[in-house]
Amino acid sequence: FVNTKRRANNKPLELKGATLLRLPSDEVDEFQWIASKLNEGAGTFMCDPAGVCSLYFWCDIDPPMGLNTTDWPRLLTDTQQQQLIQNFENRHDVRVVHDKGRLTPPANSPLIVYFRERFAVIEKRGDIELWGKMPPIQTIEKRTDR
Repeated sequence: FVNTKRRANNKPLELKGATLLRLPSDEVDEFQWIASKLNEGAGTFMCDPAGVCSLYFWCDIDPPMGLNTTDWPRLLTDTQQQQLIQNFENRHDVRVVHDKGRLTPPANSPLIVYFRERFAVIEKRGDIELWGKMPPIQTIEKRTDR
């Protein structure tokens, strides 16, 4: 009876493949917001800290380089993280879903360092921030023909 009542009070997620899933209203609103923002312009994304792999399915967006792991800061080697960074450098459509309310992964992770240095908040809702890649810093050459 308790589960039936809780289910009745929850809201359907209404994302691809999750139409029967019911969650508390605030969680549904959060996941729907994230999915809509990712679908507006992300070619790929990662969650920081390690994230909700279901988002790839719900948004119909492939994980970067096929590396879909929940706890990537601990499971991906530094070499794999460097490969992702190289892949991201050639793209403008990479997003990071950053949840300030979750534990932060190890600060020495190459991807964490990269995210902190090269990405900035482009949208925010509660503890969730959507980060986009900042353009590379252009060096200005001093003119010597004057």
